[in-house]
Amino acid sequence: MVGARNMEREGLLLVDLGSSAVRVLAAVRDAAGLQLCAAAEQPCSAGRDGVLVHRELAREQLGAAVQEAVRQAGIPLRRAIAALGGTHLGMLRTSGSLQLKLPVSLRQTHLEQALEKAACIGLPPDQEVLHVLPTSHRVDGATVARSPVGVRARLLVVECALVTASRLALDNLERVFADLDLELLDVAAEPLVTAGALLGAEDRRRGAVLVDIGAERIGAVVYREHVLQGLACLGVGSAHVSRDLAYALQLEFAAAEELKQRFGVAAVTAAAPGAETEIRRAGGSARLGQEALAGVIEPRWRELLGLVRDALRRSQALAPGDRVVLGGQGARLPGSVAVAEAVFGLPARLAEECSSIPAAAAPAALRQRTSATALGLLDYASRCAAHGARRGPAWRDAVQRLRHVFAAAAARRTTGAAVRRATSIEAAARQGGHEPLEGGVDLEVDDVRVRT
Repeated sequence: MVGARNMEREGLLLVDLGSSAVRVLAAVRDAAGLQLCAAAEQPCSAGRDGVLVHRELAREQLGAAVQEAVRQAGIPLRRAIAALGGTHLGMLRTSGSLQLKLPVSLRQTHLEQALEKAACIGLPPDQEVLHVLPTSHRVDGATVARSPVGVRARLLVVECALVTASRLALDNLERVFADLDLELLDVAAEPLVTAGALLGAEDRRRGAVLVDIGAERIGAVVYREHVLQGLACLGVGSAHVSRDLAYALQLEFAAAEELKQRFGVAAVTAAAPGAETEIRRAGGSARLGQEALAGVIEPRWRELLGLVRDALRRSQALAPGDRVVLGGQGARLPGSVAVAEAVFGLPARLAEECSSIPAAAAPAALRQRTSATALGLLDYASRCAAHGARRGPAWRDAVQRLRHVFAAAAARRTTGAAVRRATSIEAAARQGGHEPLEGGVDLEVDDVRVRT
């Protein structure tokens, strides 16, 4: 799979695989950069915890959203970038070092070699590295605040956060896109691209906890000093609140969801005294007070946010000066901010789209028809394209995979033909100016690194 920097000029599809719906944006490139021109949404029931387990159903539902986006755009689109979520996402802390014989001015290649070593760790066979995020750099024992490129040193140590994903989820996603005759350029972790749309530079510097509440899952990330401090993905969401209402009030799920959105509040203190609404069910109609409704919603709401808090505390990601930012449709209930402040013990607010996505690139009419994750993919794809000159890691990863394939074939046939072919591929890579090294590593794109 090649990086997002190789997108064709005719345009790009941005795919948000949500827990209950798939959203597809169509973007075209002009002199000002990527510009949104279409948006489509389709209910999606083919996935379980971010894994497309029903391939035929996924092909049908994703294909319908893609066709609609392409129809609106009016141009052929075959290349795509997708956001992937689910509890299989995880984060590990690791480090890599590079020892040089003599002091030299560090270059980008030195940094990439240290990052390669940081990424070469023993992962379980069902996991794959999705992003490599530098968190700090040390040169000859001294910590440097930003990139060490240009610093004269002999020893470079890079501390990293590795974001991992299920190999099954990635493989199934690639197969579905191949079935649709689409080229999947890149896959990004959903919480990271959502943060690109909802957290501004000031939030990332001072410390922010983004809690993105979806229907069936919650993603949370913590940034401080522009560095990823923690990540948590839970298989719970706002649909659990609707199920509680359906059980307590003996309603169908759809009726409970409509009631929650129309009349629900997340805290009893946010309910209007004396406010009532009529509900209809099999046994007839009844009057329901908003305070009684909040009495069902608030305990579950506190439990959901408490699970996020506990997950981030276990990874020691939270700090006293952080602020909580609530995103997603599930966070729009009145009183959600007050409950979040009580659970986290930190100031909280509702998320707003940050200035990283210019209004000219995403018209208001399209913003209203899509999700923050899909808009975050626009920012992610734009930054990927801005770093299109470096192609080495993509060659490196391809050569490494071919090497394994050909080596296994050579062992079975007891001949050296496959090994010679792999060697010729490496030689061709060198002639093209791409040095094939051991192990694949990602390209840095600011604080998000592109999986290749």
